[in-house]
Amino acid sequence: DASYGMARSLLLEYFKQNEPISKAMAQLKQKTMVVACLIDDESDVLLVQNSIKSFVRLGGSKEQFFVIRRKDSISCKQLDAKCITVGKAANLGSSISDPFISRNFLQAWLAFAAADAGANVLWQSPGTIWMKHPSELLSQYPKSLDTMFLFKGREDPRSAPFHVSVDLFYASSSDRSIHLLHEVMLHADLMIEWRSMDATTSYRLSENNARYGTSTFIFPPQHALHTTLLDHSSATAIFEAATSPEPPHVIVFPRSELDSDEIIKVMKAAKLWLL
Repeated sequence: DASYGMARSLLLEYFKQNEPISKAMAQLKQKTMVVACLIDDESDVLLVQNSIKSFVRLGGSKEQFFVIRRKDSISCKQLDAKCITVGKAANLGSSISDPFISRNFLQAWLAFAAADAGANVLWQSPGTIWMKHPSELLSQYPKSLDTMFLFKGREDPRSAPFHVSVDLFYASSSDRSIHLLHEVMLHADLMIEWRSMDATTSYRLSENNARYGTSTFIFPPQHALHTTLLDHSSATAIFEAATSPEPPHVIVFPRSELDSDEIIKVMKAAKLWLL
């Protein structure tokens, strides 16, 4: 069917370009965890700049923050962070009219390649605000965990039972984590059919947990808050969460559901805009 045909096209591009992508992702391998963010175009730059500022003000090192851009034309000068260009992958899925699908597949590919290269990476959306240092978030859970994911809510039955979001997720370089991420990428037909990387990841996580013992933890909203659980446009509710006596470690605005101008507008109203 159409989904299978598009998935086959994406996977053929993966097999052709896997080596340079793997070399690029090997740069993320460090002794400590790194934070990485994929950006598609110039509209993401301001969001990432704001996110980096929230990270650095908490003592985060810019050496730990990697911005992965799809093309050299996206300027990283103002970001003052390590930038990696994924080269020919900028044209990934050029035959597919839906950029959402090609971006999701690329995100899955990069996560797999980074873990396969031995990197332990905390992947985030451009619209992410750190309220506490990421290490404080991860230190609350066993180091033996293969993966950790953001909780998005139970509205989508396809995501049962885990209901995860890839707007924020941690992937270790363990064999089981690598296998999970590889399976997510290989299920590109589901990603296309469902138009959701979240649902595809939840499905594979359920399978891998049952069959291979892949360990995971779902961040509770009081630790990592996905704004889907609130009204995206409710600056008041988001401000109240951010200024509560026990604020979450991180607040994540889904770039896949809101455009950058909408996110910036709400962030400013919620006093989360730091630029």
